[in-house]
Amino acid sequence: VLNDAVKIAKGEAYLVFDADARIKPDFIKKLLTKFEDEDIGAVQARKIIINANQNFLTACQYNEYVMDTHLQIGRDAVKGAVELRGNGELIKKKALEDIGGWNNETITDDLDMSTRLHIKGWDIRFVQDACVYEEGVITFSALIRQRRRWVEGSIRRYLEYIWDVLFTRDMSLRVGFDLIAYISEFLLPVWIIAEIIIQAFHFIKGHENYILSSMALLLATGLFFASGLIYSFRKYSHYTTIKAVYQAILTSIYFITIWFPIVMFIVCKIIFTKRTMDWGKTQHGVAAQSCVEMA
Repeated sequence: VLNDAVKIAKGEAYLVFDADARIKPDFIKKLLTKFEDEDIGAVQARKIIINANQNFLTACQYNEYVMDTHLQIGRDAVKGAVELRGNGELIKKKALEDIGGWNNETITDDLDMSTRLHIKGWDIRFVQDACVYEEGVITFSALIRQRRRWVEGSIRRYLEYIWDVLFTRDMSLRVGFDLIAYISEFLLPVWIIAEIIIQAFHFIKGHENYILSSMALLLATGLFFASGLIYSFRKYSHYTTIKAVYQAILTSIYFITIWFPIVMFIVCKIIFTKRTMDWGKTQHGVAAQSCVEMA
């Protein structure tokens, strides 16, 4: 659809929204603040869950997006591998033509485009002040479907472009290092869960084991994410310290119980099954605008 749309579009840049997007009147003006430099191929707005107060899952998704904002701002500050998020992304026509448009053979077009832009030497910037509001999914099954697609699309784009990432001459060293370091987001869950399973097996068999060390590693990982969440909540959501700590604990549990099993499942799927285009459409249209005030 996006590739069809650009055939009739007349502008020098393309602004992409999801169907549930809501913005304020000054959105485009703020988004353009980082768009003028020649080497910038795209910019991404900050995404905010509009129905955060609807239930536990939407609250965790809101917190998850706050953490993503923190990471994107950090990447932007060092001109690292800022990523597009699909909703609220502005792409230059010249950059889009340079990479051949959107990839019809991917289930996460935004992540795929981000990597291809970086490989071609285009910079992507993040605009914290330009906010796009979207609905968080409200059921567990819908959340799993959505996150499964995100994880699979993200891993597969690395498998598809790894040699380009390693050997392209157009991409800066810091962007390349950032992209490679980001793989740890998927390697860490596999490593920790595999280690716990192995040590638990040794424990059951009465063999020498390090099950306590493995559990301590899992706890340390949770505390690491929790500390980042606390900082993010205090800085970007202006939570009190007590509320930030409470939300960080809940969201860390959410990360471990949702992301770790999904990553393990997708890794096994990629290894043992054929590739499919199971897009898993996200459920929208279930949240009222009054869930969260935009003012």
